[in-house]
Amino acid sequence: MQPFFAIARLTLKAAFRYRLVQILAVLLLGAVVGLPVIIKHDGTAQGFTQILLTYTLGSITTLLGFATLWLACGTLARE
Repeated sequence: MQPFFAIARLTLKAAFRYRLVQILAVLLLGAVVGLPVIIKHDGTAQGFTQILLTYTLGSITTLLGFATLWLACGTLARE
């Protein structure tokens, strides 16, 4: 279990070094708060939930995928 925590600690250090955590927090907050405000729905709770799930979760998945790729490439480039 100790090697797992060592890898996790090094990954977090790299994420803070590349300023990825701060940028990702702003982008995720913008996706979660901004998209439901910008995108209009039909006025029902079901329509709002559908917009929220479709666009917000899709954008979060995309952002986290790009963040993983960015962090992996940055870490491998230093070695």
